[in-house]
Amino acid sequence: MEQLQPIQSIPQKVRKIEFKKEIFKYLRVWYWFVLSIAFFYACAKIYLRYTIPVYNSQASVYFNTSLKKNTGVIGLNDLQSLGSGGVSKNSIADEIVLFKAKPLLNNVVKELNLDVEFVNKGKLKDDALYGSEAPFYGKIIRLKDEKKFGGASYKIKSQNYKSYILTDFNGNNPKSYYYDQPYDLGFGIVTISKNPNINFDYPVDLYFKNYKNVAAGIEGGIIVNYSSQDTNILDLIYRGTTPEKSEDIIDELIVQYNKDADNDKKLEARNSEKFINDRLRIISRELSNIEGQKTNFKKENNIFDIETQAQSNISGLDQGTQKILELTSQLEMVNSVLALANASSEQLLPTNIGVPTSAESLISQYNDLIILRNKTLRQATPANPVIIQFNKEIADLKKLIRENLYKSRDVLANNLNYQQSKIAQYKQEMNMFPEQENFFKNIDRQQKIKESLYLYLLQKNEEISMALAVTTPKVKVLNPAFTTGVMTPNVSKIMMYAYGLGFFLPLIFFFLKNSFDTYVHSKYDVMEIAKEIPVVAEIPSIEKGDSDTVGVNDLSSFAESFRILNSNIKYFFNKNEKCPVILISSSIKGEGKTTISVNTALTLALTKKVLMIGADIRNPQLKRFMKLHGQGLSEFLSDYNAKPQDFVQETNISKNLKLIHSGAIAPNPNELLESEKFEELLQYGKQNYDYIVIDSAPLLMVGDTYNLINYADVMLFLVRSEYTDKEMLEFANQIYRDHAKGKMAIVLNDVSYLNLTYSNKYGYGYKYGYGYSYTADTEKKPWYKKIFS
Repeated sequence: MEQLQPIQSIPQKVRKIEFKKEIFKYLRVWYWFVLSIAFFYACAKIYLRYTIPVYNSQASVYFNTSLKKNTGVIGLNDLQSLGSGGVSKNSIADEIVLFKAKPLLNNVVKELNLDVEFVNKGKLKDDALYGSEAPFYGKIIRLKDEKKFGGASYKIKSQNYKSYILTDFNGNNPKSYYYDQPYDLGFGIVTISKNPNINFDYPVDLYFKNYKNVAAGIEGGIIVNYSSQDTNILDLIYRGTTPEKSEDIIDELIVQYNKDADNDKKLEARNSEKFINDRLRIISRELSNIEGQKTNFKKENNIFDIETQAQSNISGLDQGTQKILELTSQLEMVNSVLALANASSEQLLPTNIGVPTSAESLISQYNDLIILRNKTLRQATPANPVIIQFNKEIADLKKLIRENLYKSRDVLANNLNYQQSKIAQYKQEMNMFPEQENFFKNIDRQQKIKESLYLYLLQKNEEISMALAVTTPKVKVLNPAFTTGVMTPNVSKIMMYAYGLGFFLPLIFFFLKNSFDTYVHSKYDVMEIAKEIPVVAEIPSIEKGDSDTVGVNDLSSFAESFRILNSNIKYFFNKNEKCPVILISSSIKGEGKTTISVNTALTLALTKKVLMIGADIRNPQLKRFMKLHGQGLSEFLSDYNAKPQDFVQETNISKNLKLIHSGAIAPNPNELLESEKFEELLQYGKQNYDYIVIDSAPLLMVGDTYNLINYADVMLFLVRSEYTDKEMLEFANQIYRDHAKGKMAIVLNDVSYLNLTYSNKYGYGYKYGYGYSYTADTEKKPWYKKIFS
């Protein structure tokens, strides 16, 4: 029965990592690293060449928080909350949000005509033409339906210095138009102007966009940051593909922000101005009526001069009258403001018109909340929680204002009653004067009251007009918009990634390949596991088209390796042995036993007589190398009376090489090879030949070859590079220890050029060491061909 030889488990020692050898595993495939790095370098360059760069543009502005909200025109100390130009530190965070308000961005788009875009179409990338680089300038004067307009595309080409040609986006339906003239293109009225400094002779893509969509795109690219938490300086950043356009957007945004802030600052002043003008018209009519009454009274009573009252009464009456004047003026203002405060509409209340200080402060807070709520309503709905909170706070403040004004009115009324009672007392003391004089004084007193109020309102009206004429920017521009550099693509980072990927991808690939690779590749792999078994030869791979047998006067590396093999195995032979027996086997089939057997025999046959025996009765392969005829080994071993010389055949490849082929496939090859007939065959060979070469069956698959080991002077165990698993070397160790100690050697077959170089690089030898170079090779393989070998 055939025997299967199990591989015994042998404890493995932890191997010390040899860094030099590990590194060389990667150095021998250096060209893959070079190709990988070159590939990713080229990819990075192509990406950088055709990627549109994004530039970082920014400006710095300063909020002057040292200005109080109630600062006004220089020299008018009592003008409050008109022409304010500062904000508190706590409100800067709110102002940052307002910088990105949609109404402001819409104004920026319209002012810069960003809703009209000219693009130069390229093969791989498009170039947006803007500003000084644009051959044309466009403007949308009016859209017919803003909500439904999504955009329109055309192609434009200059016809001459007066006109241009406009086609649809596919180049059809050309029409001629004049520069700087408005035209209806269906969606709206537009004008196109020519840049006299640039002349494009080929068509340019023209895009009309909805300004709201453009503003929404700009909003996403604007960044407003604190320059430092300890300062009131803000950095406005915008990232775009056109530096000039980005800088214009930032500068125009600051202009629109200051303009909007100035309108907000003057809104309260305009409301106060309207209130004062209304009051002036009313008082002017009242003053005219009083003057008319005074004139008529004098005419009717023939009064031209009134004697001066007694000095004491006059003095008291004058003082009382003066106080009544002041109290009446204040009461008049309180009643007027109270009438507005009691109104159902939420409008701004006049300030700085003489109401008590406590009410003045509450009115100022009320107006601030009204303005802030109205500004927030531009971007929110009345149902927004913030608007609801504003409305609640406004209602509460308005209630406090009314309560304060009622209290102030009561106090003023009490004081006025008191003064009037004092004057009544003076009047009683002046009963000596005619009734006509008392009436005249009453008219004169009313006239003075109205004149005083009229002059007061004229002064306030002038102050408000001066405040409206003053324009103080809310933010000061420290650094106008400038471009700091390219944000994306990051050239240094991309190149770093390219070099990193180019280096590490093949490194990872070969690391994983080496980690999962369990095959023998070089002599180093063999010596690392089968340390006790010498490696007597490395047989190089046969190149495509080359012969697989050694010829006469063959100086190839393949032939030279067999000469070295035969030289090295001589150290195993006994000098007294006339005809050494060379047994050639392996662990599994496909490792090249027959090829090595034939070429070993051919090399020896160049100078010696050699008998080759085909002992692989199960799967003979000698027919691939020579013509076979007649009976063979299986017939000889099965015939007790057979003579060895009757089975020896001539070969067509060498006159010194004789052959006994394996013969017919027998059902019992193991029993045949155990017979005495095989020993008889060997005795015949030793008497008539110089060497006997036996081509046997694989040791791991069948037990036939175990019967032949005792006959051999040297057993060549074949290991095929990149085919034999390293576990088979443990099997070789077992064979060596149990059956062939001292007469077993390993031949590494089918070794590639790289693996040969790897072994020779470090000079891995053995006790029968050798070294050689293939100086006879006529053709060196270019490095770039090794990549695909």
